[in-house]
Amino acid sequence: MSATGTKLNQAYLDAINTAATRDDLPAATAQDITLDADAAPEQVAEVYQRWGCVMIRGLLSDRVADVLADTEAMARQVRESNYTRTGNALVMPGNRTGREKQIMLFCPTYTYAASHFQAATDPRVLDAVEAMVGPNVEMFGTGMCMYKEPGGGMEKALHQDAPYFYHRDHKVVTGFMHLVDTTKENGCLHVAPGSWRLGLLPHVDEFSHLALPGTSGRWIAPCRCSPKQATWCFSTT
Repeated sequence: MSATGTKLNQAYLDAINTAATRDDLPAATAQDITLDADAAPEQVAEVYQRWGCVMIRGLLSDRVADVLADTEAMARQVRESNYTRTGNALVMPGNRTGREKQIMLFCPTYTYAASHFQAATDPRVLDAVEAMVGPNVEMFGTGMCMYKEPGGGMEKALHQDAPYFYHRDHKVVTGFMHLVDTTKENGCLHVAPGSWRLGLLPHVDEFSHLALPGTSGRWIAPCRCSPKQATWCFSTT
């Protein structure tokens, strides 16, 4: 590892808050972080700054059909090749699906499907992100699409995105655009509103990679979403 890499790693480790306690977090529900698509920027900023996450109902609902169609086209190519021509797909053992293999996600997506890039750069998205973190917005990454085939997918332990991104100041906003209905039964996103105030927390290496130990409690809110909703989370939430 280079001297620069060592210095960056140490800077990250020094920022971890080992004394944080999640017991002090207020209980919150998805309703506390939910707004409608016509919410004013000031409302978006208020919810985001308080909780570190916000769900916006109806945002990009007119783009869902195109994004879903392009996503299914990518999946169809993988299945028609008997999971051998993977392209940008992460293909894993089928496990409980009853098939030999399954698609877990697509990455990158912006360079494979124009609809994904167009959704990410939609002016409505940029306005929302600007309300959260200010006008100096920069696209980070090349897009990712979580894809669960029937009976597939895997459990993902609760975590902060910061240990994955290693971004300066850890001010990354992650946006989720839901293409199908998500519930607790089929694996919806869970968030811990307000947890960004605890800063960077220690993570451990578990079955689903980096995770927060002992992640259960009243402060975890399931985000039951429809294709008409988008969810935005701060990288330390």
